[in-house]
Amino acid sequence: MTSSVMNGGLAMLATHYFLPSALRGNVAAAAAQRVERMAKNLQAVKQNKVDLRQLLALPVYDPAHPYYLEKPWEVYFKNEQPPVAKSTTGQLRKVECLTIRASTCADHVGLFQDDLSTEWMWATRMAIRRLPKDQREWRERRTITAHLLEGSGGVGHLPTQYWLHPADDVAYLQPYISMASDEMEEKWGFMAGEENCY
Repeated sequence: MTSSVMNGGLAMLATHYFLPSALRGNVAAAAAQRVERMAKNLQAVKQNKVDLRQLLALPVYDPAHPYYLEKPWEVYFKNEQPPVAKSTTGQLRKVECLTIRASTCADHVGLFQDDLSTEWMWATRMAIRRLPKDQREWRERRTITAHLLEGSGGVGHLPTQYWLHPADDVAYLQPYISMASDEMEEKWGFMAGEENCY
């Protein structure tokens, strides 16, 4: 079964029936992350003494952006790594992150991890509409290529030189999903903008 299918409806359906407590835990975690993001935004505005609209105009993969999200493996490919990354625990965490990332086989077909976000979730649909046009077109191309490779009964992956390196796999869509979710939460109230669909 392809990774894009497992990441979408079937995995969510299985989680609903077999692990309902996991989804309840995700709701609390999403609410806590929302509070942290809003506190971070307010702190950024106070420290920099800039308008929040100027910060939101930055690309979402810029660390100064209020919704910037660093993938777990990105820290291991930076020029300046924190001391924790070089410790034994950090090296084990690196192996764990890269193994989990590689298990999706997304990089073998040229997909970013954010490309696996399925469009049946309303927050993902809103986020895709907010993407710049060129990023939206490239996302569609990568997705079509992956479906052709996985579903055609052909090779199943791109040549090795075209595989996506973890250092290039940045969060380009997830910040927009968080932004859309926060806006719906602010507009409609508690639990209206959860990333988890029920």
